[in-house]
Amino acid sequence: MSQPHEVRRLRDLLRAAIAGGRFPDGRLPGEGELMVGFGASRSAVRGALSLLHDEGLVSPLTAPGTFRAVRQPRTLPAVVPTAASVHTRLLDRTGIAAPAPLAAWLGVPAGAPCLRIEFVTEVDGEPTAVETHYVLQPEAAELLGIPMRDGWRTLLDDAGLATARTEAEVDHLPADPSVAELLGVRPGSTVLAVEQTASDPDGRVFEAAVLRMRPGDAAPGDPHPPGPCSGAAPGDCRAAG
Repeated sequence: MSQPHEVRRLRDLLRAAIAGGRFPDGRLPGEGELMVGFGASRSAVRGALSLLHDEGLVSPLTAPGTFRAVRQPRTLPAVVPTAASVHTRLLDRTGIAAPAPLAAWLGVPAGAPCLRIEFVTEVDGEPTAVETHYVLQPEAAELLGIPMRDGWRTLLDDAGLATARTEAEVDHLPADPSVAELLGVRPGSTVLAVEQTASDPDGRVFEAAVLRMRPGDAAPGDPHPPGPCSGAAPGDCRAAG
């Protein structure tokens, strides 16, 4: 996995954990724990914490390599793409062991097997969203042999998977360089940040997703659409609030 994608995915999962209040005392795991839990390099962990610090979501603690959450992302109305001609460009389809923040989001033990599917959504030939979906078993097995066509909903339909409920939180944030390159926008441009879960007809959450969308390509509607911290010793962060 390339370094920019590794940093982005780690940042996204930590951001979702902060938004969901999954760090009860506000203290994020230390740098070493994040490296082990996510199977991430030290530079990727520091890059992810730096992005969270730049967004104002974490602040450094006194102990080296620790941070705390200082605020939660804002909740805005959910969004959906409005254009009709939708295609996807697959970036990743990989089985992973769910790190603790993702596992807590999905309601399963840390290390539970899941499938990560990531793609760019293109509307009329223009990139409009970067979507990273994490799917639990047994649904993940149903998706392995299904080709991507024109979006996530179509993929689930093609696999015969029913979604009874989707919950989403939406915020605005500046595009980091990785997202900016994939969406064809300038770094720092405002994008919509969507964090959502999907449940089966029995109410069991089987999927969590992070989406980054160009605001001009979405409208209000039903969900789906959506350095180390400065001045701190590397690896110690806490959510801001």
